[in-house]
Amino acid sequence: LAASGLACLDRCVPLLGGDDEVLRPLWGALADGARDGGSRDGSGDGSGDGWAGRLERVRAALAAAGPDGAAEDEAALLARRMLGAAPPAPSAAGVREWADVCSVASLRIHRLL
Repeated sequence: LAASGLACLDRCVPLLGGDDEVLRPLWGALADGARDGGSRDGSGDGSGDGWAGRLERVRAALAAAGPDGAAEDEAALLARRMLGAAPPAPSAAGVREWADVCSVASLRIHRLL
């Protein structure tokens, strides 16, 4: 489910002013979690390199890439909400809710564009 939510967000990154590689650390965190037996806390090894640390860095990068005080259009606002709704740890319940939010938002964005 985390991959589903992340894939929806990945398709909308251009609306946030991000480049194609900005979500790569989150994809890596998912792959690392799968290799580590699916760690659910997102903490990694304490270096800030788990899901939570990578998510914060992605949020900061996309906030910096966002508009300079200009009003965002509805599609960009929906994409920003997807990013904001990402759970701080990839727990089953949090990821399920996030995947649902991302799915609905991406369908709405598709209709808008």
